Amino acid sequence: MHDKKIRFYNTSNGTLLKSLDVDAQITTLIWSPRTTEILATFGYTAPGTRTKCAVYAYPSLQCLFAFEVADEIRALYAVVSPSGHDICLAGSDECVRFYHIWEELGGGRETSPVREIARGVDTQLLPEQIRRGRRRFGLSVIR
Repeated sequence: MHDKKIRFYNTSNGTLLKSLDVDAQITTLIWSPRTTEILATFGYTAPGTRTKCAVYAYPSLQCLFAFEVADEIRALYAVVSPSGHDICLAGSDECVRFYHIWEELGGGRETSPVREIARGVDTQLLPEQIRRGRRRFGLSVIR
């Protein structure tokens, strides 16, 4: 399907529970391991749209936070870290970026810093720098 929607189904009977039109190619969906939030990454987007990642509350599907990854690139794929707090995102510019999305409060409660303002760090390791044996990290805080 090329309908650019995130759909939630009851897997027992196949009933559509919720649907969200995002007007973009969805490349990854990641459930927060500890909150009722889902992160979506986007490849091709509508003209004039630069959002490449967004976090939605479930079941309201309210967009809690959306952010750009970098100019003129597509988010190809993302995975969640073992801690469940960070994601690693692969972009069409052959860079890998790490973002801190969810964090734990005291007492084992989980919060989403994207609800405050994302405090992600954009870390890039370029393929040609790896081949030459030099590692140069470009850091910039996403606000």
